[in-house]
Amino acid sequence: MARLLLIFFMVSPVYSWTTPEPRGFWIVSEDASTLYGATDFHGNYKIGQWSIPEQLPAFENNITENDHMRVIWDKETKTTTLTLRGNELPCNDELDGYISPLAMAYSNYLSEYKRIRLRVSIRREDYVINSFSCNTTQGGDIIGIIFFNEKSKQKLFYQLRFSNIQMNPNIKYWWRNEMQHPDGWVSWGYRDQLSTYNEFIPDVGVWESYNLNITRIIKNIIRNKAGMDNDLSRWKVRNMFYGSHIWGDMEISTSWKNVRLHAK
Repeated sequence: MARLLLIFFMVSPVYSWTTPEPRGFWIVSEDASTLYGATDFHGNYKIGQWSIPEQLPAFENNITENDHMRVIWDKETKTTTLTLRGNELPCNDELDGYISPLAMAYSNYLSEYKRIRLRVSIRREDYVINSFSCNTTQGGDIIGIIFFNEKSKQKLFYQLRFSNIQMNPNIKYWWRNEMQHPDGWVSWGYRDQLSTYNEFIPDVGVWESYNLNITRIIKNIIRNKAGMDNDLSRWKVRNMFYGSHIWGDMEISTSWKNVRLHAK
């Protein structure tokens, strides 16, 4: 009996963590200072609007819309459809619409997980390029995961592309490299493609589901990036987001559901 008890206490505990399922939405002001216009008071996700010429109005019957963005929340199917419109967007400005948890518990340290999986169902509804009057007219759909290291005050923004409109689908690169912030934190940003996981981007007009094992990719990025704290026992998942971004006079509309990050 004593030996059995010893074995029991020596077994390492199994930690399981996942992002929450959406119940409803708030809207974040363009300057990220205020929450407003919720679908209902118990909403646990938020809609971010960056560089938008005019802020979204409050949700009404689970829809918010103006000339620049539209968000439709289907509570029954738990599907969010996000549309961006760049008809009044100044050239070289980037319009972003992102969906993310309002608040969630951080994961445990990455060193404690054997598998980190990203699951998502996505339907690219449509995209239209109205004009090439701007030198940069492009856009796409992405999922971003934010990792952070409190001990070293470091952040990693990992972005995975699910479409590349007028953008090179083969480019994977560091779009931020050891950026120093006024609060003493340092951040990196890496842009990845579905080809890393031997997957193809979804076609327009059909639902596609993905179940991606991102463990090796994320751990290798942190272990091997010069200047970054390479110790996985100091890194956690802080948050995630998904949505679209555009430059120039174009429109993009995409539906999302079952977007979950799960680690164990």
